[in-house]
Amino acid sequence: MAQLGTMTLSKMRAELTLCMELSAKIKVSEHTNLAETKGWPQKIDFLGMPDRVMVMYDNLKTFFSNAVVRRANPVYKLIS
Repeated sequence: MAQLGTMTLSKMRAELTLCMELSAKIKVSEHTNLAETKGWPQKIDFLGMPDRVMVMYDNLKTFFSNAVVRRANPVYKLIS
């Protein structure tokens, strides 16, 4: 097997692999800490998402169907 100084290629490959793994874990840890600091969710509840979307949709639908909001919105003035 070819050698670079006293380190064989297989040892160098193992060391680089370990370095890449550690770097990836450090990045994940940094991103996790940032998410915690900002109050961002770290897991998404996909099963509960449709209900949450429908609540937001109903709120927005009510808001945009409000006549006062429509009269104040310049876009509605252009299209009406």
